[in-house]
Amino acid sequence: MLKKHDIVLVQIFIVLWMTFGAMAADDNLGPADITIERIEECENSEQYPEKLPFKMNKINRTHAGFTGCMIPPGDLDENSAINLTLSKWGDGGWKPNALNFFQADICKVLKENTESPWDSFMRACGREDGSCPTPQGSYCIEKMAFALDGLFPSMLYGKFRIDAIFIYNSEPFMCIRAFFNSDPSKGGGPPSGRK
Repeated sequence: MLKKHDIVLVQIFIVLWMTFGAMAADDNLGPADITIERIEECENSEQYPEKLPFKMNKINRTHAGFTGCMIPPGDLDENSAINLTLSKWGDGGWKPNALNFFQADICKVLKENTESPWDSFMRACGREDGSCPTPQGSYCIEKMAFALDGLFPSMLYGKFRIDAIFIYNSEPFMCIRAFFNSDPSKGGGPPSGRK
């Protein structure tokens, strides 16, 4: 029987294998255009007290916007956490657990790793200060488009699904499932330099 540290070592090996294996095949990794296909509630959504707070609306031919309100059960601080599970489409089905990621302090993680989209989200909610911790309250947006190109300098290409479970005081309160495509950048260079 595998012990906890053995499982962690296997997970590290798999992530490293995926990362370096993809790097060796140049046609699978690089600057990417990221397109969100849709968002929905996760499977078994009845176990989460907060339901899907956003719906996706087409803004124009190339962009979608999100409308809705999220009301976290408390401040987004060190008592909050997020658990992400990334799955990749391949061979006719979803390959679950391509990457599992757990991080405490949702606000801090989003601010440090997605600063531009986070700040845009906070401004759209009428909150100019996107600093952490974020106080409890209603966070509402209307037809907000998220610019994801350039968020990652290099990204695996393909079709992905991500389940995001939001946790407060060790209790899951919401789960969102998002589907997105990562395609080679049409700009011919790093996405962050594109207009």
